[in-house]
Amino acid sequence: MAPFRPVWLANAKLRYEWTPDVTLSATLYNLLDTEYASPSGLPSEEGLPTRGRTYAFGVEVSF
Repeated sequence: MAPFRPVWLANAKLRYEWTPDVTLSATLYNLLDTEYASPSGLPSEEGLPTRGRTYAFGVEVSF
C-alpha cells in the first residue's frame, strides 16, 4: 500500500421507525469502496489497510 494520502469517504445510514418502540437501521461504510490506510501508531509509513466497503444492520427496541 502506498504512503498516506488524503482521501474522501462517503457513508450512508437509513433508519426506519417500524413501531413507536422498534427502530430498524442499516449503515453502509466506505460507500465508494476507496482503498486507504489507517494510521497504526507503529513506526511505519504504510499504516493498516482498511476492509473496504462494509455494512451493519441494527434493531433498537425501547420498553
